[in-house]
Amino acid sequence: MTCNELLTILCDFVTDELKIACIKGPSNNPAPAERPYVTVYLQNVRQVGDRMIPGPVHGQQRKSKAIMQVANVQFYGVEDDGEALRNIRNALQSDEFDAFVASKVTARADGNDPGFSVWEIGDIVDNGFQDGTFYIQQKTMVADFQFYDFIEHTTPRIESVDVSLNNENQFQVEVDNG
Repeated sequence: MTCNELLTILCDFVTDELKIACIKGPSNNPAPAERPYVTVYLQNVRQVGDRMIPGPVHGQQRKSKAIMQVANVQFYGVEDDGEALRNIRNALQSDEFDAFVASKVTARADGNDPGFSVWEIGDIVDNGFQDGTFYIQQKTMVADFQFYDFIEHTTPRIESVDVSLNNENQFQVEVDNG
């Protein structure tokens, strides 16, 4: 999962399923004519915990080191009284959203999970402002989405060990259980 893929899936869901115009930010394109509309913007990505390293690879196995990431995404509801963001917040916690995400991600050849999880959804906050004589009604909401980065792990298992002890006698260990 890349951050761009995450934002694309979120925009597609909001546009296609909730019928609310949605764009990825920042964008140099003109704003949608439809009101309200929503912009999703990646604020940051943080690593949670240490990378997870699997045991050694046996034969033709494929294994991966996994690094847990959490993307912090800001939703801006432009000319929104909060209803569009509330609909999005409710929908992010639905079985329909889970099914939509599952339909948009491609299975990985190594069997690792290519998707993401909704971790936490924040409050809907007023972010309206005065633009000359006009008041622009805007609301914001932040949500955390968890996913993994995978790095191929190729460390083979130890087949045999030869060491010399303090008395210089050879000591050998071999794996014979396949």
